[in-house]
Amino acid sequence: MDIQQAVNIGPKLSADLRKAGIDTLETLQSLGVGEAWRRLQKVAPHRDCTHACLALGGAIRGERWMRLPEEEKKAILREAAHSTSSL
Repeated sequence: MDIQQAVNIGPKLSADLRKAGIDTLETLQSLGVGEAWRRLQKVAPHRDCTHACLALGGAIRGERWMRLPEEEKKAILREAAHSTSSL
């Protein structure tokens, strides 16, 4: 599935994801939140961490990020923070 068709992924985020080499939902799912966030930060360091990370996590799960349980949201943000701690 084209990345822009995934839940939570709009035109701007999909454009940045494409620059990061992530052009399908399947690629995003295979990379996981941490690696996808690390790649996204390299091409778009201006991205807001919280909302974009949660959008990626929700897209991977096929669910609006606002509906994710709080513990799952925290886990997504921890994984993203861990992946970029060496950038």
